[in-house]
Amino acid sequence: MKYLIFAIVLLISGCAPTQKYGTMLDSWMGASAEKLILSWGIPQNTFIMSNGNKVIEYSRNRISRINNISIYCRTTFIINKGMIINWSWTGNDCKSK
Repeated sequence: MKYLIFAIVLLISGCAPTQKYGTMLDSWMGASAEKLILSWGIPQNTFIMSNGNKVIEYSRNRISRINNISIYCRTTFIINKGMIINWSWTGNDCKSK
């Protein structure tokens, strides 16, 4: 039972950074793309969707020297009429500062 409780606590604490990252991304909803770029810097990728929305993508990648695995985070913002209307992220290293 003691190990089960420990595993649950470990699992919950592992999710906390990603929840915090999502909360931080939520704070960008409705902000201008210009403000995002001024804060985050030049995106690694941008493109226009068929519906006219713009996609701005930020990514970072590195290899862990300890166990030689890829550590990455890719965050995508959807822009409509200059304003952020949606976001998504994928990766194993997406954390708020």
